[in-house]
Amino acid sequence: MTSTSIQGRVPARRWAVLPRRRGAAGRGGAAVATPVGDRWYVDETYVKVGGRWRYVRRAVDQHGHIIDIYVSAKRDSAAARRFFQRAIASAGTAPAEVVTDRAPVYPKLLDELVPAAWHHGEQYGNNRIEADHGN
Repeated sequence: MTSTSIQGRVPARRWAVLPRRRGAAGRGGAAVATPVGDRWYVDETYVKVGGRWRYVRRAVDQHGHIIDIYVSAKRDSAAARRFFQRAIASAGTAPAEVVTDRAPVYPKLLDELVPAAWHHGEQYGNNRIEADHGN
């Protein structure tokens, strides 16, 4: 996906880029595989992809590493379920805490998929990932 194929307030390459993990002291050494954090920040945004509006969901851990990105035509519970199932499979572990916006689909879905996880859905609780939309 190139940044020219997506139109929106935030270039897709910046919103969806995977952070580069550097070696010791960040001096460009060998890439270091860090484990996925147990606190996930989840958000969705609406962007134009190939001339059509799509929902892009993203999960980021507390260290700022992107866990998964999912593009869908609908913003329904089935798309949210597929996103979380993919994110858990790619991370290899389920989160202990999930911070989302107040979307009504998340509480029931998280209780089904990750019953042990604490769901935090307060206003401004997801500000870490929401703040990235406006830049």
